[in-house]
Amino acid sequence: MADEQHNLQMAARLGELWNSGRHDELLDLYHDDVVMTAAANWIDPGPWVGKEQVNQNQQEWASAWQEIEMAVDRVEAAGDKVVFLGTWHSRGAASGIGSTTPVAIVFTFDEGLIRRLDFFEDAEQALRAAGLPA
Repeated sequence: MADEQHNLQMAARLGELWNSGRHDELLDLYHDDVVMTAAANWIDPGPWVGKEQVNQNQQEWASAWQEIEMAVDRVEAAGDKVVFLGTWHSRGAASGIGSTTPVAIVFTFDEGLIRRLDFFEDAEQALRAAGLPA
């Protein structure tokens, strides 16, 4: 239970850092061998392996937006996993067009750090991947 509480706090910290634009500080939350995968419907599903690739991908993705913020709807721990369900609120850097998009992420923790970030197309897929009821 203590590990799950730590994992929930780390996931919350990630959201705070992302929303405040402090993307370089996210690296401190990641295991050296971090792996990030994108949802199957993304143009480039990855994977991105290691802090350098994950950071480069996150920086490139964030640069496409004038504004990008995550809003949390639900966060739930399940052993070494945390499911993050919410929405991206964004405004395109080139177009200025705003949008709201669902986001579903499963964080997997190892040694107190985020070892994997797996993005899913919807909440049900993410919950099933973490072994939680949809």
